Order: sequence, then C-alpha cells, then structure tokens
Amino acid sequence: MEMIADPEVLILDEPTSGLDSHKVKSVIKVLKKLATEKNKTVIFTLHQPSFLIYNELDRLLLLNRGQSIFQGKSQ
Repeated sequence: MEMIADPEVLILDEPTSGLDSHKVKSVIKVLKKLATEKNKTVIFTLHQPSFLIYNELDRLLLLNRGQSIFQGKSQ
C-alpha cells in the first residue's frame, strides 16, 4: 500500500529475508532503481549480505550492539 502512495523515503526491514540469491539480486536491483531513477531515499537492513550484493550498495551504516561503527560510502 505504501508503494502505491509514492513515498519519498522507503524503509524496509530485511526485504531479502528467505529469498534465494537470484531473487535477492532482483530485489536489490529494484530498490537501487527506485533510489537512482525515481530519486527516492531507500533504507533497509541486511544481515550478512553476499559480496555481490554489498557491491551494489552506495552508502553503508554498520552497527554493533546498536552503536554505529561506520557510516559512509560502501566502497
């Protein structure tokens, strides 16, 4: 329903949980397209992303026990 309302910010909790690697890649591709082509802010959590998925990320916030340990460009 929220996607229909065309929000400026999209916050997702583990959108790839339970998906196989092919589906994960598809989801990340759609989210990146929303961010770049539609100029949306997309925030989501990922637990232990693969190297290929990690390379698709633009910015990264790493947390350890709720504390920020890194924030910046993922590269």
